[in-house]
Amino acid sequence: MVLLAEGDVDASAGELNELLRVTRAAPRLTQYEGAPWHLHFAGPEVSMATSWLAEFATAVAMLVGSDDLELLRRCGAERCDNLFLDATRNHTQRFCSTACQNRTKVAAFRSRAWCSRSP
Repeated sequence: MVLLAEGDVDASAGELNELLRVTRAAPRLTQYEGAPWHLHFAGPEVSMATSWLAEFATAVAMLVGSDDLELLRRCGAERCDNLFLDATRNHTQRFCSTACQNRTKVAAFRSRAWCSRSP
């Protein structure tokens, strides 16, 4: 999904179509005892890993096919390569988590403090 974060939607669509094909992702309603009906995108005969991959591929495919693709962002922290959906009201989120935001702010503070001490 790195290609998607870099803006290469066409290449990402090809990868997603392959994941959807390989996992045979298809929507189906499932109900466990005492639980409400919910949607799955893989049958009970596949492994948990394949099931998660099918659901991931379906979710990303729905994102690519929506107007919200521009909300997919790469974390602004130096050593983080996570992707996230910017769900803030003004769409200005820069970090995937508070931890990444705090590390970046502390590094900037320390850098400024170090520069002010240098002769």
